[in-house]
Amino acid sequence: MDKSEKSLFYSAKDLIALGIGGHNKVYALMNSPDFPSVRIGGRLLVPKEAFWKWLKEQSQKGGEAK
Repeated sequence: MDKSEKSLFYSAKDLIALGIGGHNKVYALMNSPDFPSVRIGGRLLVPKEAFWKWLKEQSQKGGEAK
């Protein structure tokens, strides 16, 4: 198990690796008010559980993730 599998959070790099978008899109998303990101120690992170819940809600709305 590597470090990212143990973490409770996704970083921007993790979201890019998941295919959410490129650098600019991921950072814009992480800074949008309806996205579940948190700032911890100066880093912008996304709780994994909250991310998957948000993604499910977006798919149920039929909308594209911003």
